[in-house]
Amino acid sequence: MNNIERMKEVTEIYQTAIQNRLEDLMEWKGEECHVSILKLQKSPQLNTVIWELINPFGFSVQQIPELVKLMDAPNGSCLNSSTHQIIRNRKWLLITSNQPKDNSFVVIDSAESMIEYSSGFLACKTITGPFVLDTNPLKVVLNLKNISFPLLLRKPKSGDYFYPLGMQKKKKLNRFFIDQKLSKTQKEAVWVLESNQRIIWVVGLRIDNRFKCEPTTNTALQLSFAPKFT
Repeated sequence: MNNIERMKEVTEIYQTAIQNRLEDLMEWKGEECHVSILKLQKSPQLNTVIWELINPFGFSVQQIPELVKLMDAPNGSCLNSSTHQIIRNRKWLLITSNQPKDNSFVVIDSAESMIEYSSGFLACKTITGPFVLDTNPLKVVLNLKNISFPLLLRKPKSGDYFYPLGMQKKKKLNRFFIDQKLSKTQKEAVWVLESNQRIIWVVGLRIDNRFKCEPTTNTALQLSFAPKFT
């Protein structure tokens, strides 16, 4: 075996070992990559593993020491490249795109609708009782009597509040996100559905208590959300 062949085999061994290590470290949730800080810190040859981890996301070799510091930084600290950001979220590093998010809105004119938007698909239809409480947060029923069309599907804005199901007091949306322990990127992906300037559903998370079905409710609006993963 000559030196060229030997170096080729060494390279293949290295690439296989790195690939196996990265597969163990990286957990994809939609477009967001989660990396266990504890696992990463225990990695042999830490700087090499970090470089192979961050290089595909546009980070430079000079940022390796910064990522090492990020693992012990306060919650919410971040590191940016030209295309991505790495955010420390409790026991995880979250790698996500830092490109501008979709800030548009969608108007829903009818109770019988199927719409597609950047985060997924939202289906609306009217149904009649009796109604069974569904614990699936992606499929909810609301008292149609209290809802006015058109509905507005939009991104959250500063000052938003609603009355979470089971509560008689209003709660700021930002506080609700904190209580739900959502990461920065998870919060950025949330949309809300409103009727007559009142939030009726934090899509995929919680309905507003004012729009829940009562024992006397005869007709309801069923909403189903299917997230879009690309």
